[in-house]
Amino acid sequence: MKKSSQNTPFARASFRFFGKAPSAITALILATLDIIIKQTRMRAIIVWVTLLLFSSLGAVTYSADVVTYDAFKNRVYEQTTAAQPSAPDHYSFFARIFLDSSLSSATSTLTVPNSATYDMGSSGSLFIHQDTFTSEATMNATFPSGAYQYSLNSPDLNPNNQGGILNLPDPFYSLSIPYFTNFNSFSSINITQPFTFQWNQFQTNASAPLSQIFFTLYDNKTGAFVVNQFFPNSTTQSYTVPAGTMVLGDSYQASIYFSSRENTPNAGFNLANALASFDEVTAASLLTVPEPTSFTLAGVGSLLLASLTCLARRKSYKL
Repeated sequence: MKKSSQNTPFARASFRFFGKAPSAITALILATLDIIIKQTRMRAIIVWVTLLLFSSLGAVTYSADVVTYDAFKNRVYEQTTAAQPSAPDHYSFFARIFLDSSLSSATSTLTVPNSATYDMGSSGSLFIHQDTFTSEATMNATFPSGAYQYSLNSPDLNPNNQGGILNLPDPFYSLSIPYFTNFNSFSSINITQPFTFQWNQFQTNASAPLSQIFFTLYDNKTGAFVVNQFFPNSTTQSYTVPAGTMVLGDSYQASIYFSSRENTPNAGFNLANALASFDEVTAASLLTVPEPTSFTLAGVGSLLLASLTCLARRKSYKL
């Protein structure tokens, strides 16, 4: 049954207000307004329901994505003189999964080509397995070339269970061992002045798709890196640390990395990069010293104190 224009909410309100039914033209206007209002209400309801639906879906959020996963083999040298080191102090392997935010209640595993499986952690934004060796042959037998399988499971991932494969090739280390060419000046670094660390040329390996250099400066007292510098150009041979970077009396470890790498984009997980790397790493220790004026003042003070003491002794023996 068709609804009369005399029986709309606006028409009824007009009757109550004026005490009589509206005219035909007024009734038509009122009916049109009534339709507009109903449609507006319907739109509002649709918008409200839509927002409610999306907000409920938004409650199921996935907070993290894998950005990169890698496998590294390192030959690590210690530089204790001005000469270039000749034999590694030790060797290290590590595999990592990097995420753009932290996970909780996660399980992670690394399966290597010889079928051994290692745990990589249960929380955080970095999952890692690492080992140190005194023998390169033992490292290569434990972590041989081939396919490495990474697995990560967490309710913060979408999908919850993800994985990736990294093909670790046969080693292609740098053809040169890094070392600091101005090592002798490490014993007299003035923290109030800039200091330039210098190293030898990186002789790249033709089998390495990518050759890069890293320089780090680690404060042994605070347990933090004060410099962590990356050089995309393998021809770089120096880096200047600004004045005030180091603290008087703290001991530091300066390290230079000749890194030979192979990067595979969109390799696994949700299109994360897979990175295989073989690094020659040399570390050298150093201790900061006072500025020269401090030595001068200390020397003058000591000399003055000695003079006064001597004078006092002379006076005590005077008759």
